[in-house]
Amino acid sequence: MQNMKPEDVRVLYQSTQQLRIYWSGVIVNLINYVIVLNVGIWSFLGKAYIDSFATPCNKQPLYIVLAAFLSSLSLFLWRWYTHYLDNAIAGLYPDFLLYDKVLGVPYGHGTKGYLSKKVPFLEKCLFSNCHLGFDGELKAVSELIKNKHIGCRGHNVIDFIAITAIFLMLFLSVKFGFNSINKVLFRFVIAYYVLVIIGTIILWLCYFQKDPPSEKFINDTVNGLKIKR
Repeated sequence: MQNMKPEDVRVLYQSTQQLRIYWSGVIVNLINYVIVLNVGIWSFLGKAYIDSFATPCNKQPLYIVLAAFLSSLSLFLWRWYTHYLDNAIAGLYPDFLLYDKVLGVPYGHGTKGYLSKKVPFLEKCLFSNCHLGFDGELKAVSELIKNKHIGCRGHNVIDFIAITAIFLMLFLSVKFGFNSINKVLFRFVIAYYVLVIIGTIILWLCYFQKDPPSEKFINDTVNGLKIKR
């Protein structure tokens, strides 16, 4: 690609940038959608719960348990799909670095500047102190993406809010369902939350992009590439 004409590279850059902007827009819109969805869930089922006091019955707590179930499921699926798109965006970074190189983007700007600001230790351990050359930098960034350590880039805060909300849904389900709903159904509800929480932990460990834990982590990644050469 480095032998391509700058005009052709600009076309590739623009098309790839449009794809990144589209995916980023979907991520932003998903926040609005999940808020509206959860407001709708709790407005509808919360009102049904309040209205049910007019004719008391033992099924009243089901409204809260059901609302908590639907809400927690929407939060889990939202964070999974957001990180699915985020991984796709992260996969574009090597392409952007190559486009910047061909187009002569000054050091500290473009994708390299963005990653230097967003990913801890990357500037110090890779971009300003790397003896692998540009191809080595590309391989190192690709390796960090593959290992899910190209940076949280703000998602960790939203993830924390979502998992806190899921624990709140679990609390509400236990509080309203423990002595009020069928024991088999209650066990199913608890099993569901256990699976969601375990699934979230597994996704965080194996699927979500995270900040590199230390300078040593990036240095080991770079040194591993040197050994492979």
